[in-house]
Amino acid sequence: MHPTDEATLNQGLVELEIPEVFNEDWLAVLPEDFPKCLVVSGRIARADGEPITIEQYLELPEDFPALLNEYGELEMSPASDNVHNNRRNALFRLLSFYCEQCDNPNGARIEEEIFVPGFRSYRPDLTYFSRERLQTAIQPLGKRGQRYAVEAPDLVVEILSYSNLEKVVVGDEKKLWKQKDLSEWAPIFKELIKDKNLTKIDLHLKLYEATQVKEVWIVGEANNVYCPKLTVYRLASGKLNKAGEFMAGELFSSPLFPNLAIDPQWIQDGVPAGFYLIRFFPKLYAIKDENNPQLTSQAYQLIQRIQQALTLPSQ
Repeated sequence: MHPTDEATLNQGLVELEIPEVFNEDWLAVLPEDFPKCLVVSGRIARADGEPITIEQYLELPEDFPALLNEYGELEMSPASDNVHNNRRNALFRLLSFYCEQCDNPNGARIEEEIFVPGFRSYRPDLTYFSRERLQTAIQPLGKRGQRYAVEAPDLVVEILSYSNLEKVVVGDEKKLWKQKDLSEWAPIFKELIKDKNLTKIDLHLKLYEATQVKEVWIVGEANNVYCPKLTVYRLASGKLNKAGEFMAGELFSSPLFPNLAIDPQWIQDGVPAGFYLIRFFPKLYAIKDENNPQLTSQAYQLIQRIQQALTLPSQ
């Protein structure tokens, strides 16, 4: 055993230089019966080398500023910038508007924390659950009974930021393999650990594939995260395969959202106001705004674009 490891086990919480993203006040809110922890490189880990369990994680205060990562450690996620948040919110409003019309008002969800059995939690920018799956996917967890998703969503959306493109720094192998019987993550990482060019978004895609997310949308590209580009991955035979790339001005559709087609530019600039006059069921049509004929005209033009993208007959 390394002398530092032995000291850690004997002394419990070890005095370390705490990175700026954490401070002692935050560590002080750990429950009294929480295992002794230390802070290393912006992560909080158990001093005995064991992973923090989901049950222990759920005992933390709801505003605790860190998430449970794939190593069973608590890790701070960098704050999103306004551009990132605006793009996420624009797509959320669009999908929420659609979901309300198909009697699934809670289907689209922002930063929903998801606990899939056998895996660590993850929190994408945006998720979507079909109405049927939402009935079983959201369940109470922990002693306080907070409600979380316990099934993989139908759709995951990641709005790229430069932090997503950082190289993955994989933890000590001995520590990782110690968890191999506790998490299905280990066999995934056993292969990925060899790839020195692996980015965080690559890792996320592997997680979504392993948990069988039906569809993944990535907004942005490596050379320019603010580019209005959308890449679609769809699950087939257990694998997430790239289904298409769409730029501003191109409409794309998904089998998850019948009658809907989306222009990536809307995620960048916001959805045209006329879109909210459109009704998607049982067929595409627009309601008239008697006080704003121009807005009604815009809605009709959008319907024509969507119909063309979906190859639907003219309504």
